[in-house]
Parts: sequence; structure tokens; C-alpha cells
Amino acid sequence: PRGLFSDGFLPGAGDEAGEAGGFSVSLEGLGEDEAARAVWTRLRGFARGKNGATNGASNGATNGATNGTASRSGRALELFQFFDADSKGSIDSREFRAALYMVGFTGVTEDLAGALIRRADPQGGGRAIDYSKFVTAL
Repeated sequence: PRGLFSDGFLPGAGDEAGEAGGFSVSLEGLGEDEAARAVWTRLRGFARGKNGATNGASNGATNGATNGTASRSGRALELFQFFDADSKGSIDSREFRAALYMVGFTGVTEDLAGALIRRADPQGGGRAIDYSKFVTAL
């Protein structure tokens, strides 16, 4: 759905890929390491309210110690709920792939989505990721 988050930090959700807040990146042809960096950095930016446009290293310095953590936690939950399309409490590779497309990533195969999930939860076998592992990956 468009305007998923109340403050619009994920303005393109639900749009066609490439229209997600002006963001579009193809993961096609990237190695697993490069794709993982691109995806998790972008998602980390969303969770930190930076619209995914800045890198993870600089985002932490801009969050205030008082309400930055609570805000980031709420955003991470909203992001998780957006990715968890069936509301079962975990994100499988199908959901992950579809949600990545909706936020502007193209060229995400089922195998790549599984590999990205495995990186966030190495013991999970790439099938699904729960909220705690998702937040840790951010």
C-alpha cells in the first residue's frame, strides 16, 4: 500500500519497481555479497527513517539517544509487518522477494531471496526469518 508508514519514509511501497521513492536498483548479476549489502543497507535506512538513501554507517550517528531507538524499533516492526504479507510472524523467501520488488529492487530471484534470508539467519536454512533475526540483520 502506498504511504505505508505514517511519516512516508517508505513512500513507494506498492508502486511499481523503479517508482519507490525514486529508488530502483537491479540485483541481477550481482554476487551474493554485493546483493546482501545493497539490500540490508537499504532496509536499515528504512528502519532508521532515512528513506534508505544513506548508508548504514552514517545513519547511527543521526539517531538521537532519547527517542531514536524507540522510533527505529517501531519502524523496524512496521517494515517487518510489511514484508510478512501473510502475517504468520515470519518472512519466507517468496514474501521477501515480493516486498523487495515493491520497494524498488529488481532482479531478485527466489534463490537470491533465500540466500539473503540465510545470511540473516544462518541456522534457518533460508526458508524464513522471524522478527528478532530480521531486526538483528538491520
